[in-house]
Amino acid sequence: MAQELEAAILELKAIANTLNTQKRYPFLIKELCKNICQYFAVRVPWVKRKSDESFILTTRKVDLFRAEREAALLAQQLRQQTKKRLASQRHRKNKNGAEADTKRFFKKVLVNKC
Repeated sequence: MAQELEAAILELKAIANTLNTQKRYPFLIKELCKNICQYFAVRVPWVKRKSDESFILTTRKVDLFRAEREAALLAQQLRQQTKKRLASQRHRKNKNGAEADTKRFFKKVLVNKC
């Protein structure tokens, strides 16, 4: 049940984010800068099993911004991979270009000497 409640909370957050980004609803026109929803620390009920096989009702924190952090981390990793890939491509291109220039230079030198 706690997972269903957490999923519903995250779905509500997604709907609120959609409303915040669309800003085309009549009741939002007056206050375009305001968010439709504020987020506070959220906890859901959680049942734990103790070592003596008894149960205890407690709560578990719901991380409302985990998806955003994971997306930002993934985006950063992809940017770094792209930079590395582009740098290695440039290095290979420069290396191949330098070899070609050297070959052209020696051909000219050999042609001019003969």
